[in-house]
Amino acid sequence: MFIFWNNALDLILLASISISTIGFSLKNMFHVRISMLINGFLFIVYNFTLQGYVNMFCDLTGIIISITFIIIYDIIPYIKNKKSIKNSNNKMEEKT
Repeated sequence: MFIFWNNALDLILLASISISTIGFSLKNMFHVRISMLINGFLFIVYNFTLQGYVNMFCDLTGIIISITFIIIYDIIPYIKNKKSIKNSNNKMEEKT
């Protein structure tokens, strides 16, 4: 990596590779999705500085997909679970 060092933008690539490697090693899919979201933001900054607008659009699409999957698989089940726990607590209180 240091052999091909050009400028500080290489640090964005190094950080992105590190975050995606660590993210893929995690077992919790929520953390994997968050790491892919951070990775996408880093690549948007990198591509913006290089004026790679098509690549920015592709990274933005990946970010939208990651946010969608976080909402579908993590936020909605969490809200449903909270409602079901609240409803079961209310039913228990009515019986007593």
